[in-house]
Amino acid sequence: MSNGNSVLALAVGAGAGLGLWYLLDRDDKKDAAKKDAPPTSATAAPTSSPGTSAAPTPCPLRLDAAGLTAEGVPLTVSGAVARCQAAGRALLTIAGTAPGTVYADLVAALGAAGITIQEHRNARSRSRSRRQDGGALATLRTLAARVRASTSTRQGSGRKDAAAKLARFVARHSGAEVNDDAVIDFENNVVVNGSPDDMRKVAAWVARLARDSGRAVSATVELFDDPDDPGRDPDWAVCRIHGLGLEGA
Repeated sequence: MSNGNSVLALAVGAGAGLGLWYLLDRDDKKDAAKKDAPPTSATAAPTSSPGTSAAPTPCPLRLDAAGLTAEGVPLTVSGAVARCQAAGRALLTIAGTAPGTVYADLVAALGAAGITIQEHRNARSRSRSRRQDGGALATLRTLAARVRASTSTRQGSGRKDAAAKLARFVARHSGAEVNDDAVIDFENNVVVNGSPDDMRKVAAWVARLARDSGRAVSATVELFDDPDDPGRDPDWAVCRIHGLGLEGA
């Protein structure tokens, strides 16, 4: 019996050791597997999903009587395009006294560069501009009526003086050089003349007056060739200002 008991004890001890080795080996494999496993969703580094990037901030621009600026820094039209190229969008704040020619050039240049424009108009400046533009239109109509009256009564010296005053008023407000011989044509339009570039400035000024005052005034520019040099670019033009209502003046 003692020999049988010894054999049994040895077998039990061997079995216990084998079981302990098996359990320890499994624990080691589990620890190694945990080290090699990728991080779970709770610990994984955040990833950005495609298509969720924020849109670029619009490039701020301001146009007022002092000219074109960006955050207080003066800019040219080409400089504004270069500044806003990366953003692809421009936020344009316009004061009521903004020069119409610069506005037109800026809009055209930004559009050609594929830059979208969001406009914001200063309400207070716009209200003040409406009053100013309404006054400018009233003065323009009054001066034009004087030219028309002096022409119909054949007042030579009076007509010349009235025409000069009308032309100088247009020149001062549009920023263009205008010859002093303004006239009223058969359709009661104001007609001023000068270089093509200056007449475009007059037309841009009239367009701004119409836009900011809400009045139905407009202007057209006609170019004329030099008969002595027909191949040369036009060096003279007239601008006709329509819609001043001079019929009953």
